[in-house]
Amino acid sequence: ASELDPRALFYQLLNVSRYPGVLTTARDFVDYWLRQAKRISDDPNTEEDLRFFPYSEQAFADRLDLIYNDLAENADQSDPGNPDNVVRTRADAVERIKQLAPFNLLDGAWLRNIGRAGPQDEVGALLFSVWMDELGAGDASMHHCNIYRDLCHSVGYAPPAINSRKFAFDPSLLDSAFQVPAFELAISQFTDEYIPELIGMTLQLEWCVLELKPTRDLMKFFGINPHFYIMHIAIDNAVNGHGQRAAEAVRLYLAQVREAGGTDAAERAWRRIWNGYVAFGSVGTFFEDFKNHLRSRPTLRDRLIKLISDKAVFGSRNHQHHMLGPTRIDEWFEDPPGFLDALFRHGYLTPGDWHNSRMRQLIDFQLGPIYRV
Repeated sequence: ASELDPRALFYQLLNVSRYPGVLTTARDFVDYWLRQAKRISDDPNTEEDLRFFPYSEQAFADRLDLIYNDLAENADQSDPGNPDNVVRTRADAVERIKQLAPFNLLDGAWLRNIGRAGPQDEVGALLFSVWMDELGAGDASMHHCNIYRDLCHSVGYAPPAINSRKFAFDPSLLDSAFQVPAFELAISQFTDEYIPELIGMTLQLEWCVLELKPTRDLMKFFGINPHFYIMHIAIDNAVNGHGQRAAEAVRLYLAQVREAGGTDAAERAWRRIWNGYVAFGSVGTFFEDFKNHLRSRPTLRDRLIKLISDKAVFGSRNHQHHMLGPTRIDEWFEDPPGFLDALFRHGYLTPGDWHNSRMRQLIDFQLGPIYRV
């Protein structure tokens, strides 16, 4: 199951009526990552905040305090200008927004089937209230996925419809960008069977919202609107927001199970809740892949040389007598690095100042002779 294509799973689950056979694969995918979560949380070398512990009201409260205090301390130490950060430039920040689109354009999806016809208990009501907030409670401007789409548009990225092949198989997106979204979509197909795990997932995402404070600071540092992150920090708070509701759902659910089935049943339910908590924070390899992706991205010079090479077949046959320095432009296409250097040398490109570069004026649709070619 760990080798399943998360893109295909993502796409088929968003179009499940056309791909009903994907449900068997989806269940295997969920169970694989839940087993991995149990292994992680049982490992004595795992950091304390993820390590499994026997449930009691006090032990649970103590663990929540530990997690919250660690996140608050890390947030206080964040420095968006630190050259050792993974995201070091505005372009890196924009790439982060793009690569997290599969996840954030499905905000809340793990709870998408939590509301069913018929009576609902208090635990279900708490989870449903979280889902309703994710949807903006009927106000499109407050719908979390719409807010993230607006953020994407503000930095020049226009994602296709999330249920389209174009989005799911966009080669510019990392494969691992679809791992957590596929997990959310998969487990939500079996909501009634995985209620304990869904409670744990809700706790992980909502209680750990302070993780977003460094991201908020990063966006502000690079002049990007941080509204999406500020909104989550506020709405997920631990006092009366989603964090508090998720913690209360844990307590209420375990009390219900204990009353109905006794202590052993409550202990089994707690084990499943914690598996869901750990799974949501450990599925996949996205953040390590993203770090490697940024470090291996071609430089701007490399990208421009590739652009010239890609244009060479036709570009080398369309400039007739026009010259760049002592050489015909058509001939320059045989030497893309030299061509680029010549564009600098003869004043067509000004490094660091595209707006005032002569090349920008030449490709202007209204006035330039090249008309965006």
